[in-house]
Amino acid sequence: MVKECKHIALVLGVLVLLGGHAAAQQVLVRTTARAVTREETRQTLHVVDLATGEVAPWRDTLPGMQAATPLVVSPDGAWTFMTTRGLWPHPAGWPATVSAISAVSLDPMAIFRAAEAGMLFAPNQRMACLFQSPGGDAVSLLVFENGADRANATADMVTLRTFTPGHGFSDGPLAAWETPGPPVQAVPLALDQQVCVLSRSPMGASLMVLDMHTHEVTADVMLSPLDGPLQGPATSLEMVLTPDGERLLVFVSAFSFEAPGGGQRSWLYALDTATFEFLAEPREFPGIPQAQAPSLWPLENGACWAATASPGEGFAHLYRLPLTPTAPRAVEQPFANVSAPLLVAPAPAGNGVAIGVRNRLELWPEGEPAGAPLRFDYELGFVEWTPYGILVGEAHRLHLVDPEDGAVLLTVPFQSGQPSQALLLFEQPAQYQARHRHSATVPESAPPPGYPHLPDALVFRGEAVGRERRVLRMQPDGGERHWRLEFNFDDMPWLRAHPRSGGPGQAEFSVMGVDPAALPALPADTIIRGVAEVVYDEPGSAEPSRHPITILVSPQPDGPRTILWLLGSEDGTAHRPQGLDGHSLQAAADLLAAPPHWFSHRYAMLPFGESLTGHDVVIVTAEAAS
Repeated sequence: MVKECKHIALVLGVLVLLGGHAAAQQVLVRTTARAVTREETRQTLHVVDLATGEVAPWRDTLPGMQAATPLVVSPDGAWTFMTTRGLWPHPAGWPATVSAISAVSLDPMAIFRAAEAGMLFAPNQRMACLFQSPGGDAVSLLVFENGADRANATADMVTLRTFTPGHGFSDGPLAAWETPGPPVQAVPLALDQQVCVLSRSPMGASLMVLDMHTHEVTADVMLSPLDGPLQGPATSLEMVLTPDGERLLVFVSAFSFEAPGGGQRSWLYALDTATFEFLAEPREFPGIPQAQAPSLWPLENGACWAATASPGEGFAHLYRLPLTPTAPRAVEQPFANVSAPLLVAPAPAGNGVAIGVRNRLELWPEGEPAGAPLRFDYELGFVEWTPYGILVGEAHRLHLVDPEDGAVLLTVPFQSGQPSQALLLFEQPAQYQARHRHSATVPESAPPPGYPHLPDALVFRGEAVGRERRVLRMQPDGGERHWRLEFNFDDMPWLRAHPRSGGPGQAEFSVMGVDPAALPALPADTIIRGVAEVVYDEPGSAEPSRHPITILVSPQPDGPRTILWLLGSEDGTAHRPQGLDGHSLQAAADLLAAPPHWFSHRYAMLPFGESLTGHDVVIVTAEAAS
């Protein structure tokens, strides 16, 4: 909810039945449940009507706990596919690295669960992109696979499979291509049945163009930053096709030998999709493409939004880059104190853009900074500009925001988790379809195959410094790699970690915490940050692999977090405000007062005439509200 009206909300859930055809304003919403450690534990699908806010009774849970790719709609709009890992219950006979590609029918809504018929199991796989032949109902999928779990194979592969309604996935791959390094992203080109695959190789970023008819490699291009080598599996890469299909934009990054302090830089290449020749010299930017989120958004008007981040420094930059002579002028906007990717949502038509930064939503109707941002209670999970308004995921709520004045038109709560994605169902305008179909690979949306699922950031709360501990699992299931944790002690004297190395038969975990005595003297609202790296020794390779983790210490709150309990009325028919002794909610209050929550409780009776702004949570018991 918006901060001005956050305290008490009365929500009436109205259920409607799905008919044979969905209304134009229905959206498919994926929610993600998380554990206290922020790890994903469940992916659930819902259908919401944006006209009424009603949530349909249909809901279903995908087989894996963690999302490896987002939901992607097939070109004919009849199916959506998604890759999940961490399957539960774990399928018998499969290794711990198994993942599932699930097929979801959109009319009627259903997740197909039979193996091969609607669910494809394989170790270390993830869907890359979708395409269809005109007039056909079969969906072709490119799948990224890692060879570590295939017999007598170690190479990274791209495989071609098909999904046919009524029959499911093909028994085996129709074609396979070996890539020079871990594949990162695949994008269908405007040319007939051609797909471009971006890989990370020892020499730089590799582009391969695959012909789906002949199964031949029709082009092979190597990209390298101008003054530095790519830095292993942690290097950010991204590519995107412009709406006219004539340009392929590729973002690469590396440590720059010329930048002050050897900082990380990014280079944006533009290639002609007909010849795969460079259209101009690459443009250079500070920082690197965003991890776990897109960084490029090409527009119909000939411009492209681009975002970069500086991990560990708290800075991000957003650019509007003119790609054609008629495109809108260039825009550059820096953002400070940023700990998560910028959530950028261009308007389906026109120059407008919405940007999610921490807990605020900025609306730029003409593509340039304008007006005061809209603030929410919690950090935003996703932002999506649709023809019906701007969808915003915040905590366990989905909001529909008017792009004209920033008014919240609709709020839909979910009990299954936090909204992490929303897709319009049916009757989608062409501009919206072009942005959200076919490509399944969000850059850096999954860790390199064969590595444990390490976080990109660890957040220690200011009020719990010295008491809070985080345990990092360094070894994958059955892992045989030596690992070590590296960070600059001069920059981060407050970080404590033990042990800091391990391997086969040794430690598989590291316990991390913050020493309050070593924290710098800074203003109370300052976020303290640093970067640590988990380094793995790779057999047969002279270069180790690295996984950076941003370590954040959030500001200490101004005072204790409080819960206001409104327990009854002055006539004495409900509990008096002395407390919850003997009340059925006593156990819940005790839990909230204990670590890691540390809430302070205040009790009062209705009517309550004081301001609610001094309380973080307001609870009205059912007997008091009656």
